[in-house]
Amino acid sequence: MNTQLAPAFLFTGSELLLEEAMTEFLQQQFCKDKGCQTCSVCMQLREHNHYGCTWIAPEKRYTLDTIEVIFKKTTFALDDNQLHFFIIQKADFLNAACANSMLKIVEEPPPGYHFIFLAQRLSQVLPTIKSRCIHKTVGQESGTQDLP
Repeated sequence: MNTQLAPAFLFTGSELLLEEAMTEFLQQQFCKDKGCQTCSVCMQLREHNHYGCTWIAPEKRYTLDTIEVIFKKTTFALDDNQLHFFIIQKADFLNAACANSMLKIVEEPPPGYHFIFLAQRLSQVLPTIKSRCIHKTVGQESGTQDLP
């Protein structure tokens, strides 16, 4: 496992490509063979059923209740070299109240915790989130560019 990961990542692109890129990224972190595609870890990640990940998606829109799991889970310390990822789907739909409440924890999460924001439209991701993430464009995304 790579313990030198950045606290937060922002993947932008089409929904299908985002899913593939995020799964591949997580397999690189958790699979002992770095993404063999056949082990139980790789299968659990593809099915969004891995213990080291919490997937967060709004039912209709993001509310503070939607992201409350982040604050509850990060109160628990992880073992040395243990990783946990929060995957924030449809990050381009985060409202300012939700994004602002997450800023400190995204910027300086407890050891082992990391964030992956997935968005189809970079232009709709709040600047406060963009500025705290390493950005990766997946496939071709019209009208956007990588962050500096």
